[in-house]
Amino acid sequence: MKNMFNLPEGTPIDEKISVDAGSIQPFDHGVISTWIGRRKTPTGHRLVRAGRIVGWLAESGKGKLLLAGKEARLRLEEIEGKENFRFESGEYSLRGLGSVAEVLPEAFEHAADRQGLLPRGDAVVRLLSRDLSSVLRAMVERETVRGAIAIDQGMLIDSVGDLPNDGEQLAREIHSTLEAMSISIVEDDTITSGSHWTMHHEGGSLLLAQAGDVSIGVWTEANTNHARLISAVAAILEGEIGAVGASGGPLPDGFVLREGRGGPDAIISMLTAAVNEEVTGHLQSGQSSTSVSLLLSRGVPVGISAPDGQSLEEAMLTFTDSSRILKLHRLPSGTIVSRESGTVDEFRLDDFHDLLVTLRTRSESRRANLKSKL
Repeated sequence: MKNMFNLPEGTPIDEKISVDAGSIQPFDHGVISTWIGRRKTPTGHRLVRAGRIVGWLAESGKGKLLLAGKEARLRLEEIEGKENFRFESGEYSLRGLGSVAEVLPEAFEHAADRQGLLPRGDAVVRLLSRDLSSVLRAMVERETVRGAIAIDQGMLIDSVGDLPNDGEQLAREIHSTLEAMSISIVEDDTITSGSHWTMHHEGGSLLLAQAGDVSIGVWTEANTNHARLISAVAAILEGEIGAVGASGGPLPDGFVLREGRGGPDAIISMLTAAVNEEVTGHLQSGQSSTSVSLLLSRGVPVGISAPDGQSLEEAMLTFTDSSRILKLHRLPSGTIVSRESGTVDEFRLDDFHDLLVTLRTRSESRRANLKSKL
């Protein structure tokens, strides 16, 4: 059985603690840990915000899983109904609670209770704060992107791919368009946020994104989801330096968010959860030396790790095996995951989608059904 980990102790609280529904704690923010007997680790934790218990973590009592959120709350109530236990409490600052929430957002049963605790970086700002030439190159690697330009205060910085006109002329036109839209996102010379817009035209669409004085224009296919394009490219570029596993080491386990049987439908279900929860980590299929892991950066697949020598198709055949166990792992906040974290050099997101849909079935209706879920 996997033992619970310790959370930061905080400032000790000596007052009597009640965890009954609706009870108000004698401190604002912090943790209440449940200890049983002479064990050296707690069996679970409750997180407190503004005097209310808002988060739960608990041992499952089965295998190597730890529980979070509602499941942990029910498990703690079950444990405390059978065992002799004691509470140990510690007070955090709001920032301290935020640090815990950033690593363990799944502990909160209701998303509203963690609002204001988790920092949410703006994808446009993250993207445009990088080397713009690298941003453009990453953009045009996407199959739905035709060409792109980068602009600084109306001046052309770089251009790649197929453009509808001369790059310098396009830079002036885009700069004028953004100015006409009265965009102002700089205060006291500090970038506070970024913005992006989609402009549709015959045969395609134009993505405009701006942060401060810097902007990009990206020409894409008509049905391209520009918000996803920005997030995906930002996630890939953030993994260029110091990515976990890039030196050939194993992928860490992190925190297991979900576990279940494998197969394409189950994979899609877990990927949907990973996108919704912006999971940085990996989705692992299998538990032995033959396991295959899909690498995720904020929920976006960026690479794949498989036994040495496997091609992408071979890795995907193993990954989609319905007899295998799937585990969705979240790695600690700040961990960088990228294509370099994997072992399959030819990984591309579009190829991954195609193989996920086609490898395990020849039925066109079945393939269409799987594709509709992506």
